[in-house]
Amino acid sequence: MTAHCDLVAARGELADACGDLIRRLDALDDDGIRAQIKAVSMATAVLRGVCRVVTYRKYLQTDEWKQRAEAAKACAGYRCQVCNQEGSLDAHHRTYERLGCELPEDITVLCRSCHQLFSDKMGDGLKGQP
Repeated sequence: MTAHCDLVAARGELADACGDLIRRLDALDDDGIRAQIKAVSMATAVLRGVCRVVTYRKYLQTDEWKQRAEAAKACAGYRCQVCNQEGSLDAHHRTYERLGCELPEDITVLCRSCHQLFSDKMGDGLKGQP
C-alpha cells in the first residue's frame, strides 16, 4: 500500500468516525447540535473525496491504474465477468469511493459490449468530470 493509500485509509477511518458521530447527534433536537452535525457532514464529504485529487480521466492513464486493471483482468481469467467472453476487456469501477486506492472488489472486468450496455443503462457516475 502506498503512502497515499495509507493517508486515504486514515482519512476514511476518520470519515467513518464522523459518520458515527452524526448518527448519534442526529437523535438530539438542539439547534446548536444540528449546526455541528452539518459542519461534520461537510467535513466528512471533503474527507471522502480525498482520492479524487487527480481527475478520473487522468488517473486512468497512470501506471498505477493500468497495473490494477491488469491485475483485475488476470483474476477474472481474462474473461468478461458478465458474459464470459474473451478478447477486448475493460476494468470497470463498481465504485469511485476509493479512487486511487481501489480494492479488488471495486473493479469488475467487462467486455466492451457489456461495458457499453452497462454505461448506457446506468451512466458512468462521473458526469462533468474532466
